[in-house]
Amino acid sequence: MKKSKIIIESILLGLIVLVSTLLIIRPYVLAMGSKEEEKPAEIKEEKTEETINKGKALLGVNVLVEGQGIKFDAENNAIIINERGEYELVGNFANGQIIIDTAEEVKLIFQGINLTGDRVLLENKQNSNLSIELMASSYNTLKTTSSSDILTNKLTIEGSGTLSLINQNGDGISGENVSLNSGNIYIFASSKAITGKLNIKYGNVILFGNELLNNIEEENSQPIMQVNLINPLTETDTITLVDENNNEFIKGNPFGSAKAFLISGPYLKNGNYFILKNEAKIILNDSEVITINNLINNFVEK
Repeated sequence: MKKSKIIIESILLGLIVLVSTLLIIRPYVLAMGSKEEEKPAEIKEEKTEETINKGKALLGVNVLVEGQGIKFDAENNAIIINERGEYELVGNFANGQIIIDTAEEVKLIFQGINLTGDRVLLENKQNSNLSIELMASSYNTLKTTSSSDILTNKLTIEGSGTLSLINQNGDGISGENVSLNSGNIYIFASSKAITGKLNIKYGNVILFGNELLNNIEEENSQPIMQVNLINPLTETDTITLVDENNNEFIKGNPFGSAKAFLISGPYLKNGNYFILKNEAKIILNDSEVITINNLINNFVEK
């Protein structure tokens, strides 16, 4: 009996030791079981922005250039840009030329330039994506007697400055896709103000020429009105757009004979307007009153 008691006590003691051991190691086992499998650290590739060239040209009798991707060709009196980048241009450039000779994107920043000559003044030789920014309060003029002021494929014009293109012997902008995103844009051309597809997203625009523009994109466009005239305008004629309350919105005159003009601006809303030629109302579509109710509105002088 005594021997049985000793055996029972030994068994009980063993169970107590076993339970105590389990209580000690269980939290460690659970912790090990709940620990997430360690993953190798991810190697993040550092993204480095592609360096954009920034250059500048001070135009004048003595041309000064600075920066990479831009140079002055004294023999041909031309600024040549042959690398992707942003390039500021300022000053007067008589009988000068700007040549873009790269397939990469180029942005020109007009700080106030005056280019004149008898050749294409801005030529994009490889038809890269070209944009022009008109700096605030800047006045920029390109005037030529060549086939066009600007020869390019894709062109975007933006900014809050003013750009005037004058061509008394050809087109203003010769390009396949021209987008006027903002700015004050004036073009006179003896032929077409703009060839190719045109999109006017925003800005004050007045274009004079001898042909209507027939490839105007309506998507994301502000309202546009085109007028085809029987009696051509001359450089002494002034065109003014007014509303029924005689509020004046925009005026301009051609630098030569013009049988067509286009007006567009954020002020052009649905409603009635008048076109004045030297203060006299022009009869368009059999009426002095012209009504804007579409994005693109065409009128013919009667």
